[in-house]
Amino acid sequence: METIKGKIKNYVFHNDENSYSIARITTESDEIVTIVGYFPVLSEDIDYEFFGNWVKHQNYGDQLKVDSFRKCEEQSISGLISYLSSSFFHGIGLKTAEKIVDTLGADAIPKILKDKKILKQVGLSAIRIEKFYQQLIENQTNEHILVALYGYNLSGKLAMKLLSKYQMLTIEKLEKNPYQLIDDIEGVGFIKADEIASKLGIPKDDMRRIKAAIIYAMQYIAYQNGDLYLTEEQIESYTTQVLGTNMPLSLGIEALVNESKLIIEDQRYYLALSYHTELALANKLIELSNVEAKTYDVSYLETLLDAVEIQKNMQYTSVQKKAIITALSSPISIITGGPGTGKTTIIDGLLEVYRIYHNLNYKNPAIYEKIALMAPTGRAAKR
Repeated sequence: METIKGKIKNYVFHNDENSYSIARITTESDEIVTIVGYFPVLSEDIDYEFFGNWVKHQNYGDQLKVDSFRKCEEQSISGLISYLSSSFFHGIGLKTAEKIVDTLGADAIPKILKDKKILKQVGLSAIRIEKFYQQLIENQTNEHILVALYGYNLSGKLAMKLLSKYQMLTIEKLEKNPYQLIDDIEGVGFIKADEIASKLGIPKDDMRRIKAAIIYAMQYIAYQNGDLYLTEEQIESYTTQVLGTNMPLSLGIEALVNESKLIIEDQRYYLALSYHTELALANKLIELSNVEAKTYDVSYLETLLDAVEIQKNMQYTSVQKKAIITALSSPISIITGGPGTGKTTIIDGLLEVYRIYHNLNYKNPAIYEKIALMAPTGRAAKR
């Protein structure tokens, strides 16, 4: 890993949502270097150390892809004055910044953080002292938090996600229960949370770890197999795969049931969200199935379907034909089937017959009031 020291010269690009940045820095040897990565807007007057690896952009040449950064312990007097008089601190102009540094020295910041009353020597009022102190804490805290997060081997992108989510409470939340990140932060799974927990010294048999592994097993392994519920035996089998070793799980399962995160019904264990979603879906299907259906001329639909076959130069199977006609003539229908069984083919034929029957024009903007298509593929549904 490479280390470069320097000051931010300017930001070429910065995304406020995820903090992805492209910036140019001026190094100790006055070279201009481009750095890229996930880091916040930093003061252009402070020396930083950036850690990362060199990458070559096809258009812009060599760039340092930043994994982490930290403020240099030693700062120049001029840089410190510029920092304190920057936009990071409202109400502190150049003259006041110079007076702070002249009075308190190059280590003014740690002195102020230790005892803000020391600013009385500079002649600041109590209100200005408190405002400046709070701004200083916020700026220092965010950088300290990021440095601490890098210590847990988190990427710059993930560290910024945590800071954006938890802000001042980031380290407290992380240390309280790193497995909470699985639910709160996109891109964090059990393996990453477990890695952080290990660095925090959390034992392998900790109840937080066991419960997180159970939930993770049901969310990912079970879902991949198409299972909405598991038996206790299946939970133990899947969770052991996640944990990588055998250990008692009954207390963890019981705790999750008591916390209403798992629902048990006839020895079937559901994730609470899956259980309540399935119930709501079933009730909605019953409601929709009782809606009075619009009367269709079924024989005409069949004739149109024959015409669509000729138009598309294809032959629907008897089951596909039944699915299309039933879907068109019923208030609601559910068509299921594994990959490659023709579900998309059925939807295509269904839409074409519906269009012809109702004399619709796909190019007419009003078509969206007649036809709605949501998540047309399994991959889209996952998004």
